[in-house]
Amino acid sequence: MLLLDTNSLYYITGVEKKTPPNLDVNKMISEIRHHQRYITELNVLEVCTHYKDDILKIQTLVGEMIKLDIGIIKYPHTINTRKKEKLFEQDIRLIYQNLDELKEFIKNALELRIKIESQFLLFWASNIASLYLATEFTENGAMIENVPIIFNTNLVCLALLITNEDEMFSMDLKEKLHQFYHDEKSINLKDLIVEFVLSICKYYLEMYYVSLNNCYYIDYFCNIDDYNETIKKDVSLKLVNDPYYKRLEKREEEKKILIPEQLRKILENNLSHYEVKMNRNFHPIVINYYKELFLTFYSEMAKINKNDVIDSLLLNYYPNITILTFDNKLLNFIKQFNPEYYERIEEIKKKCFP
Repeated sequence: MLLLDTNSLYYITGVEKKTPPNLDVNKMISEIRHHQRYITELNVLEVCTHYKDDILKIQTLVGEMIKLDIGIIKYPHTINTRKKEKLFEQDIRLIYQNLDELKEFIKNALELRIKIESQFLLFWASNIASLYLATEFTENGAMIENVPIIFNTNLVCLALLITNEDEMFSMDLKEKLHQFYHDEKSINLKDLIVEFVLSICKYYLEMYYVSLNNCYYIDYFCNIDDYNETIKKDVSLKLVNDPYYKRLEKREEEKKILIPEQLRKILENNLSHYEVKMNRNFHPIVINYYKELFLTFYSEMAKINKNDVIDSLLLNYYPNITILTFDNKLLNFIKQFNPEYYERIEEIKKKCFP
């Protein structure tokens, strides 16, 4: 079985004229015909968001998919294991010639993509933020001492709120992703994520001072009385004078995270703690890929492309299905993780060139 990534789908259906150098599309089509061939619902999401303003291209692509007998595999995972809903109620191949139904499908696809990406980014952003803040606290030997037990309870509550798609953190991230997909030229995804992570860091630091007042997170944000107002004033005053908080605000203005090499060591030593939460949903190769993606991003400020989340989730189908991709970043990772699987991909790719 062969699983095509989105770019491979673009090449063989002819909607994307810019292909890898010397790629022979006819040979590629001939080669994939020797395999059961599929895309996933995630690819459909990507197609609909990429060509949301060009319905004719979407119709052309789906028509070619039908001619080439390319099936669509369900996407079986979400971050929230309690929700096992299907991504789509309809099959795009059945409605693509009906303009009104297709427009509604495209609209829903954009919302769905934002939902999936925000779930994934929320999960990682909250984990990275806590580790980043730990780095700030320990930098140059400085360390928070006498941390009250209540602090851990408050951090758990905050983490749950961050990863809950109905709360303010998720709504804020979804709004930013909306802006990104509707106006890509004015918003940089990397800046968006940096801004979001730093805002979470500020909440974590605020929780520290709330805890020093022996106050619970829920009481602090939900109860309005004289005692609570006194605590809020105390916390606010301490945050204004806190050197870490000032540093976060400065980096928020600059949209930068200046991270010492120490962070990579902390991330490498601690990310396994968070992997447990993901193991029920994601294959270890996905977890490892994201570990590398975020380590590189946060320690080196490397670029994160808008398709990194969706493309890499295709790894959930590893190793039972061969993923046909021309993405060098993904291929290099697969080569390190499983050289034999990488060679399977390369053997197929070789037959697509003169």
